[in-house]
Amino acid sequence: MQPLKARQVRIVPGLTYGSPKEVWGFRTKPTRGRPERVAQTFLETNEELLGLRGLRLRHARILESLGAHHVIHQQRLKGLPIHRAYATVHMDRKGRVYLVKNRAVPKELLEASADFQIAAVKARRIALRCVIKKKKSVAKGT
Repeated sequence: MQPLKARQVRIVPGLTYGSPKEVWGFRTKPTRGRPERVAQTFLETNEELLGLRGLRLRHARILESLGAHHVIHQQRLKGLPIHRAYATVHMDRKGRVYLVKNRAVPKELLEASADFQIAAVKARRIALRCVIKKKKSVAKGT
């Protein structure tokens, strides 16, 4: 698979991170193989253009429509998923990629500047408070 060239595609820039939010206006050559493998190869080949170098993306799921596969890769940090950080590769049934959406957080913004930790006892107390049902006051009727 050949890498995309910025001058040959349409790019919607991301306002928050500066990396491309969407890349479209292209169609790769047909590629054989499972959709998740085609998507992984596409992301690896275009990591520079997409700003994905050094990021940990893991295949999360595939959505299928009548004519396409939509492969979602979840971004992770220290083994945990990052909320709403993902890259989605859209391809037709012949494995031709035609769109990629990128909501991944750049590597330089991932590491927290502060270490927020709480004691295990306090963590348990907070967790229990979130799951214990509170008594509801029931209005007495006739």
